[in-house]
Amino acid sequence: MQRTISVATAILLMAGIYATSLYNYLLFHSVAEAFSVVIASGIFMVAWNTRRFASGHFLLFLGIAYLFVGFLDFVHTLAYTGMNVFPGIGPNPPTQLWIAARYMESLTLLAAPLMLRRGIRPAYYFLFYAAASALAILSIFVWRVFPDCFIPGAGLTRFKIVSEYVIVGILAAAGAFMWHRREHFEKGLLAWTLSSIAVTILSELAFTAYASVYGFANLLGHILKILSFYLIYKAVIETGLARPYDLLFRDLHRQRERFRVTLTSIGDAVIATDAEGGVTFLNPAAESLTGWTSGEAAGRAVPEVFRIVDGRTGEPMEDPLTRVLRERRPVALSGRAALITREGRSVPIDKRAAPILDGEGNVAGAVLVFHDVTEKRRAEEALKVSLAEKEVLLKEIHHRVKNNLQMVSSLLNLQAQQAKDPSVGDIFQEVIQRIQSMAMVHETLYQAPDLAHVEFAGYARTLLELLWRTQGPKGGGIRIDTDLKPVHLQVKEAVPCGLILNELFSNAMKHAFRGRSAGAVSVSLREDADGTVSLCVRDDGAGLPPGTDWENSNSLGLRLVKLLTRQLRAEVEFRSGEGEGTLCTIRFKKRKGAVHGAA
Repeated sequence: MQRTISVATAILLMAGIYATSLYNYLLFHSVAEAFSVVIASGIFMVAWNTRRFASGHFLLFLGIAYLFVGFLDFVHTLAYTGMNVFPGIGPNPPTQLWIAARYMESLTLLAAPLMLRRGIRPAYYFLFYAAASALAILSIFVWRVFPDCFIPGAGLTRFKIVSEYVIVGILAAAGAFMWHRREHFEKGLLAWTLSSIAVTILSELAFTAYASVYGFANLLGHILKILSFYLIYKAVIETGLARPYDLLFRDLHRQRERFRVTLTSIGDAVIATDAEGGVTFLNPAAESLTGWTSGEAAGRAVPEVFRIVDGRTGEPMEDPLTRVLRERRPVALSGRAALITREGRSVPIDKRAAPILDGEGNVAGAVLVFHDVTEKRRAEEALKVSLAEKEVLLKEIHHRVKNNLQMVSSLLNLQAQQAKDPSVGDIFQEVIQRIQSMAMVHETLYQAPDLAHVEFAGYARTLLELLWRTQGPKGGGIRIDTDLKPVHLQVKEAVPCGLILNELFSNAMKHAFRGRSAGAVSVSLREDADGTVSLCVRDDGAGLPPGTDWENSNSLGLRLVKLLTRQLRAEVEFRSGEGEGTLCTIRFKKRKGAVHGAA
């Protein structure tokens, strides 16, 4: 019924306007143009006053443009032949104004779909369209450089006719572009806009055929223009005012729908409340975990729906949503919380909550996100058991390796005691010391809480004390100075580093102080910030004879040092002079995964 009334009203309106043309064509023209000016102004007013509600600026862009299209049509009306507002100008200037307005309208419709998802600065577009309108008027009335469109006695110029066809092409492209992006338009808005473009095309084609500004083709063109603007009225003004939700809040509706689909699809459970703490929403995951449906929980206090206890003690815990509403800030609750479902089951959960703020920053409610961590807790417990078992196993391995090395050392010691040649006994003793240095690494690991790393400073002190004791009475006058900073090494670094320390210290004790009853050996250990470890052994003994090349020495101990430093990829600084003592510094970079100690 309403549609019938609208159609009847439109027909009566068109009939009335046509009747004015029979009485006075100039009156008809003024009424027709006034209709388009009013509609153009209305489009601007609707667009401007609803700009804050739209995420895109399609309507605002259209409104600004139509304000200036209406302005050019208004000047066209005043300049029309017979109005005598601008005396002596003839029919050419109003026709030029018509072409300028139609170019502006068609190009605007072509560009408008680009503004569906793009923000604009209204001031810039105001300036642009104001400048374009001013240039059009100045070029027609002042500079007189705008191409002629109508010559009395000859009719329409080629420029006018070609321009109408160009405008038709632009309008057709605009319609195709809108159809291509139709998913972004409300259906009614798109249908009315495309209908308006189609009628405007027919109007422009009619304006290619008239020879007199009072002729039938001109009359038909203006009637079709009235119809096209009426369709724009239906598309923008009526749709925007009568159905503002569909037009102005279309994007908001889509965003809310995407938000709803997201909340119902995610695996995490979500509960939302209002500012008073009443439940407003549960997604399917929350319904499944709590045992409440969203409809049943709506309006209930949070503790009724979301009751949590300490999973270890069973003591009740404050629900996080109430805490968020009270403290007005996000809350992430740690600990072993458990949800008591509607059926009474206990489900371990992990949860976090945050306030919902309105546009003014006030708390409008709260949202809670939580999920079942039953499997996670089981995996954690299984991992702890597995790690404990592996720790026991590794300790047992280190213990057995140490015992086996000690057994080898004992066998070698027995063999050394049976050796009649003292030099053979010394060789056995050197081998025993090397085995003991390796066994000590595994003993240290067996006793340490960290099975992957050796605290090398403590290990070095124990090793130096053992080596000093093995020297017997001849080591009594030798002073040991240590400066050992905490350094943690992996096993594959600690073993070669311990053997190097064993060789350097043993060599110093054996060879540096021959013929002397006193002396000093200093050992330092430190780690730089970049993970570079420095081990330094220095003595104040006799030193090596001039020309001695330690890298090519026949000494087994020095050859071992050279081999072991290669394993560590270490740099070696070796300085010695007769009567000046000997200094050997080993520097190497700790491998990835090593723990950094204090420098």
